[in-house]
Amino acid sequence: MMNNAKLLPASLIGCLFLFGSYAVQAESGADVFKSACQACHKVEPADFMIAPPITGIVTHYKAALADQSSFEAKIQQWVLDPKAEDSLMPHAIERFQIMPKLGLQPEQVSKVASFLYQADFSKIN
Repeated sequence: MMNNAKLLPASLIGCLFLFGSYAVQAESGADVFKSACQACHKVEPADFMIAPPITGIVTHYKAALADQSSFEAKIQQWVLDPKAEDSLMPHAIERFQIMPKLGLQPEQVSKVASFLYQADFSKIN
């Protein structure tokens, strides 16, 4: 089994190169998720991951937050300005480190947050 820690910096640089330097112009939250998030946040756990699977994030945040509005606000806060002290998943930061700022616009992040709350991940490839 490969050591994820050794490959993490190179993988993060790849994600930053592909997604971090421009704002994704997409119509829907699903489109933004697929183009800017899913490269790192896979739908299901895998042997090699550079970020927590999105299903785990959504499950954890829904359990910790009272309603859709709180969920969306916390996701937006995190994606726009990820800081360890704002995380609801410190164990994920220990394993994967802090995610980079992606350069997404607030409107795009709002669409992603709404999409994540409502998504049926069994239909996402």
